[in-house]
Amino acid sequence: MSVEIEGTHQMLRKIGEKYGEAKMLKAQDKALRNGANYFTSVLKDNFEIFKDTGASIGEITVTEPYFIHGNTRMVKVHWEGSQNRYAIIHINEWGSVRKPNPRGKGAIARTMFMTETPYREVVKDTLEEEL
Repeated sequence: MSVEIEGTHQMLRKIGEKYGEAKMLKAQDKALRNGANYFTSVLKDNFEIFKDTGASIGEITVTEPYFIHGNTRMVKVHWEGSQNRYAIIHINEWGSVRKPNPRGKGAIARTMFMTETPYREVVKDTLEEEL
């Protein structure tokens, strides 16, 4: 599950030429963090529907921006913590044989769909603001 923002490659190339790689990387990182913060806030709201102990909400974690495949910058939203909620997130999202339709079924997919356009706007606005 990822979001591809079209047209940013040319914009980032022009920004890199004008401001330099270090400033561009800093702006990209800030935009990615802001976008991830927006996404996780909506995800937490969607997880409130089926909250029991709150551990699934509390263990939502965002990595620092990093490179994949040498030239693509990204952040990862995942579950990490002492209660090991990462192990049951898949069951909450897709169901199981015993309980094919849990209360929170599809919460992550709904969040991805709901936040796709606003996420792009957050990233775009942050890049414009920074540069």
